[in-house]
Parts: sequence; C-alpha cells; structure tokens
Amino acid sequence: QISRGAKTNLSPEDIGDLLLDTIEGKKVAFKATAKAAYARVDKLSKGVKVSLVPLKDFAKKAMRTATIRKGIGSTQAGDTLLKKVLELDDLVTFKQAQSLRSALLDERSAMAITRDKAIGLSKQFIRLTDDAMESGGKSLLPIQAGKTNEAVNAWRIANKFYREGQEKFNKKIIKSLTKTLAENPEVAVRKIFRPQASRQIKVIKDLVDKSTWQQLKTANLEHIIRESADADGIVLGKTFLSKLNKLGDDTVKMIYNPQELASIRSIGKMGEILQKPTGGSGGMVIQLMQAGAAMNLLTGGIPQLTRESAAVLIAPPVLSRMIANPTFSKWLGAGFRMPSSSPAAAALVARILKAKVKIEREMKAEKQDIKGTQQQRPFGRHF
Repeated sequence: QISRGAKTNLSPEDIGDLLLDTIEGKKVAFKATAKAAYARVDKLSKGVKVSLVPLKDFAKKAMRTATIRKGIGSTQAGDTLLKKVLELDDLVTFKQAQSLRSALLDERSAMAITRDKAIGLSKQFIRLTDDAMESGGKSLLPIQAGKTNEAVNAWRIANKFYREGQEKFNKKIIKSLTKTLAENPEVAVRKIFRPQASRQIKVIKDLVDKSTWQQLKTANLEHIIRESADADGIVLGKTFLSKLNKLGDDTVKMIYNPQELASIRSIGKMGEILQKPTGGSGGMVIQLMQAGAAMNLLTGGIPQLTRESAAVLIAPPVLSRMIANPTFSKWLGAGFRMPSSSPAAAALVARILKAKVKIEREMKAEKQDIKGTQQQRPFGRHF
C-alpha cells in the first residue's frame, strides 16, 4: 500500500529522499502511516473519541505540586510540557491522539539528549496517552460476544502496527521503496550508490530480493559506463576506473563481490592500455551509438562478416552484466586484444552474441519477478 501510494503521489526524487530518511532512522514514513491508520479508525468509528482527561488531571496535580515547592526541582522543559498538556481538548480523534503520542515521543527523545529531569513527565504522559487510546479502542468493541466490525478491525490493525514498532516497519518500507525506485535506475543510482555510502548500501542489499539487487547493481555500472564515454562515444578506461574508484573502496566492495570487481577492473585497465597510440586500427572497440543510446560492438575488418551483420547491439545494462561476469569479461578482453583479421574473431563474436541473449533473458525474468512481488501487499495483511 505504501509503495503504491508513493509511486502514485511522489516523484522518483521524493521516493529516493524518503528511502534515505528511513535508512537514517527518521520517522517520516512511520508517522505518516500511523496517522493514516488511526484516521481510518476515526472514519469507521462514527464519532467515538479518545479522552485526554486523565492526562490533564495528572498535569494539574503536577502543577499543584510544583506550586507548593515554589518551583524547586522543576525545569523549564517540564513546565512548558505541563502547560501544553493542560491546553489540550478533553476529547480528540484517534488520529489526533496518535499525533499527540508521536509528539510526546519526540519530547522524550529531546529530553534524553539534554538529560532533562522532566523526562519522567514525558514518559508518564506517553503511558497515559497509550491507556487513553486503548480505552477508546475498547469502547468500539461490539456488545455481543464473538462479533466484530470494521472499526474494531481497523483499530486492532493500527494498534498492532504501532506496537510492532518503527524498526520492523522501516525494514518493510525500505524493501518496498527500493523496489519502486529501481524502476527509475537513473535516480536509484544517484540516491543509493553515493561515495562512502557503504552502510546504507548494506542495509538495502540485506533487505531486497536478489532480482532487485541485481537490477540496481547493473544500473550503477551502466551509469559509470555512460559517464566514462568521451564526446565521440568511446568509453575511456581511465575515466571508467576513476569514476568507479570515486565511490570509495568500502562502497565498491559492498556492491560487487571479489570476482565481479576483478572482472570490472580488468576491463577498465584494458581500455586504458588501448587508449595509448598504437599506430594501427586494432581490434574490436565498444562504442556508444548516437541513436538509441545502445552499445555497438564493431568487428570491422573480419573477412567472414560484413559490418552490418557483425554489428552487435548491446544495451548498456547488458554490457554492464557482461563486464561484471568473469567469463564474459574475459571474452570482451580477448576482443580488445585480438586483431580484427584473426580467424578466431568470428567465433568470439558468436560467443558474445550468445551471452548477450542469455543475459537479456535473465534480465527479463528478473523484471517479471520484481513486478510480481510488487503486486503483493508489501506489509502482508495490511501492515
């Protein structure tokens, strides 16, 4: 439900920001979901309210005690909190009560940082708010035993969601938002694969399914390939390695396993060597096509093949998979080194073509797998 709502109402940039906020432990998504859950209770409960009278009675008693003590032992934060509670309405909606509980939790967190003595007050008000919402929920229970209604179900779902807590919710929302963001690879790469971001990458890697993670890894390498091309569309090995290393050693190792990383670096180094003047026109080159932003693997000079029939269109995501695969990477490397007149060149192109088809099928299956899981409810039954 959250991922579908985010996809409908938020831009990819906003989804990326919400994902990063959640990884950092911020409560934006959690608070919004809790508020929406209790708003549904209000809609179905037909006017049932939550009584804050117990909170206000406690605040009045605390104020009287403070007056008798002439302010000794009180703090400014505590006095301010008491006054705010006394200004609350006696009866509020479930949604308003949840907002109050959330605000009190923030007060408690702030007091914990400053070690304010009034933290005990905030804890007491949180407990009383919990009790008030519990009482309000119980008032929704049907008179006849064994029966239930939509309002009761909505309250139980909202209560269970809140009780399970932010940590469990965050894991679900991170997984869900990442799947949604993966549909926009350009934004996903910019938000997720940042320099020195190994911690947040690990969180995502540990939570998402294999298909989503593979899609994200491919998008990152594709982005580096695109950014490494010169004005003529030639992918420059030196630039490629520089942009890869800019992510930081820990980050790169978190994204790619040792075998993948060795393959990726070897292709970059090979390109670096081939950029040096050779006095000849060498073998195969990987070049960005101006039209369609696809990769064109040219095998010019092979007698057995015409230029048209030898051209292999390799989309950037497919090329990214090839570069990261130890076997396919070796074939590409051989293509860089092999003279275009070599009889073995035709067989090599055939192997690369076969690998291209295999990878395209795998990527298609992964997209179908991701689409299938997105159609399921991201939080099981409701939350």
